[in-house]
Amino acid sequence: MKPGRLLAIAFTGALVFSWVWLGFGFSGRSDSSRAANITALKLFDAYDANQASADKMYKGATLAVSGNVDRISNDPDDVPYVTLMTNSATRRVVARFPEETRRDVTRLYRRQWITVSCHGAGMQSDVLLNDCRFEKNQ
Repeated sequence: MKPGRLLAIAFTGALVFSWVWLGFGFSGRSDSSRAANITALKLFDAYDANQASADKMYKGATLAVSGNVDRISNDPDDVPYVTLMTNSATRRVVARFPEETRRDVTRLYRRQWITVSCHGAGMQSDVLLNDCRFEKNQ
C-alpha cells in the first residue's frame, strides 16, 4: 500500500472517530456541568410527556427556571419552597431553597414572575428543583 493512501485512510478514520465521539455526546462533561434556561411550563410539559427523556436532559443539571409563583410555604422539615404555576390543575414545579434564603422567599407574592437557579431533581408527583437561588435583577 502506498504511504499517501495509508495516510489518507488514517486521517479519514480519525475524522470519522471524532465525528462519532462528538455526535454521541462523549465530550467528557459530566451531567452536573449541563445548564439550561427553561420556563416552569416547558419543564413540566417535558416531564409530563416523557419522564425518562426529561430526566436524561434535566435531572442533575443546573437549570435557570422562570415562572409565576403559585404558593410560598415550608415543607415538613421547615425547608422553604415555592411552587411555580403549570398547566396542570394539581401538579406544579417545586423549587426548594436553603434555609439562608428564607428572608428572600418571604418577600415573594403570588403570581410574581421569578427566575431561580436550581439543580434538577426529577419528578415525583411534582417536578422537583433543589438548592435554588434567586437570579439577580428580580
